[in-house]
Amino acid sequence: MSHELTQEELDTTFPLVRAERPGTFEIGFALAGTVSAGAYTAGVLDYIMEALDAWEAAKLRGDPEAPTHRVTLSTLVGASGGALNGAIFLRAAGSDFPRGAQEGNPFYDAWVGPNSVTIDKLLSGASARSPGVTSLVDTAAIERAIQSLIGFEGKPLPSSPDGATPPQRGYLADPLRLVVTMSNLIGTPYRVGFTAGPNIGFDFWRHDDTARFALHVDGGDAAPGEGPRIGEMALSSVSGTNWDRLKAAALATCAFPLVFSSRDVLRSPPEIAARVALVSQPGGDPRLPMTPRWDLIDPWLTRNPSAPMVDGGLTNNEPIGLTHTELAGLAGVNDRESDKATRALILVDPFVASNKMPDRPATLPGLAGLILSIFLNQSRYRAEDILSAVNSKVFSRFLIAPGPEGAGGESSLASGGLHAFGGFLDTALLKHDFLLGRYNAFQFLTLNFRFDPANPLLSEEWTPSQIATHTSGIYVSKTADPAEAGFVPMIPLMASLRDENNQPKKPVQMAPLRLSEARRKQLGVQIEARLDYLYKTLKPSGGMMASAWSTGFGLLWPFARRKLRKDILSFVRDKPGA
Repeated sequence: MSHELTQEELDTTFPLVRAERPGTFEIGFALAGTVSAGAYTAGVLDYIMEALDAWEAAKLRGDPEAPTHRVTLSTLVGASGGALNGAIFLRAAGSDFPRGAQEGNPFYDAWVGPNSVTIDKLLSGASARSPGVTSLVDTAAIERAIQSLIGFEGKPLPSSPDGATPPQRGYLADPLRLVVTMSNLIGTPYRVGFTAGPNIGFDFWRHDDTARFALHVDGGDAAPGEGPRIGEMALSSVSGTNWDRLKAAALATCAFPLVFSSRDVLRSPPEIAARVALVSQPGGDPRLPMTPRWDLIDPWLTRNPSAPMVDGGLTNNEPIGLTHTELAGLAGVNDRESDKATRALILVDPFVASNKMPDRPATLPGLAGLILSIFLNQSRYRAEDILSAVNSKVFSRFLIAPGPEGAGGESSLASGGLHAFGGFLDTALLKHDFLLGRYNAFQFLTLNFRFDPANPLLSEEWTPSQIATHTSGIYVSKTADPAEAGFVPMIPLMASLRDENNQPKKPVQMAPLRLSEARRKQLGVQIEARLDYLYKTLKPSGGMMASAWSTGFGLLWPFARRKLRKDILSFVRDKPGA
């Protein structure tokens, strides 16, 4: 059952340097974890796809405003809600659908539509999924939402490029790859050998895990010599093959621990074996396959072909390093100069930074909170993700994130309250963030994602008239670097999207949500109902434990329930943005 990486698998999946696509600018998206702020990332991807569609259609019909350079989106790597949005992108890649805040747009529907997740659905008293308690809230709503997006079928792509959508999305790679990060509750065991007695070594476990998917795109950009990668699951927009595996991975990466149920995800030996480390070996290949302890894994797989997985954000919330490896290889370096760059990693992250240091812990709960932060922050720190940060201005690494709002520098995001669960309280918050994502994507394409027209990928593909069109108007900013005057957009906006009436508008900043007294009472009833369900389900069914439960905790439960309800509602009331 064990699997050892072959040389071909090593070279295909883990090249030291991945070959560039000839004459093409390549893009990979790193989609950070989001919780309810995934609506923001959905808005970003929705608008960028709309812009690429309009440009592709314009090129196909010979629009004189459309530069003819080539851009290919090859990879999306996501954690938690970021991965869910990556799954939406793959599912929508073969369809035509409405754009913006409209029903029928899968990016919008997943977060704001009728099947989206709300606090009312999460606080359902009983869970139909399992007779036991596997989560603090009812996860059936998440299952329905993800099932809806996996089953999405839009209109067929048009037969001609006369409209805003091209007949084929030639700007997508074939295959278009999605890597979903997950946190494996069981983990993968390894042993590092030391000079010692027999069968002795340093044993350790890795809990960061991934699921890899490759979507066939009709008319997409196929890289020469590109073959399937180890552990990769093939998808087709016209076939059901492996979409159930993507559904399982999406449910797993969105499973915030304890709040949502963990999910079983099938793990094959090749998927488990697909891990490589870079080790300095004079005169040898620095790629060292990390061989797991098959003596432990094989018996486990015989009994359990699946492993329980939870939120990918626990172990890799901003998958920058994974995205870089997918683009450039294990040791590849992307050109960083504007006149030479051929690839770009774009991080989409609704929560990019903390603007203050934490307070010193004064109580035991405060200390416990900081210890939890240590585990989370240190597990998310990856040295390989910051090795390229030697210069603050590089043209191979970009960020799309909500900007600060007001004198206090607060985030313009509306759903960030309640530790990013705030959006589930009111879909108006999610709609705001979806529109904010579209607006920030518009800003990014017009003001940030611009390059020197002397870049060889651009120099022969732009006419003087096109340069004049796409360096004026919406492309001009008072705060722009003077050294970038005359830079052209890598993804130009066509006339229909440059029209002022069609430009995304910045949504009005929402005031912190304050629940009405009636809504607070309703929420209180729902909280008590869920707490009662948890209490009754967790109660032992017989014996001394049941008696102790009833006479001890059971007598205190009515008071504890009221106290929990009061504390939760106070938290909702007092937290900004919630």
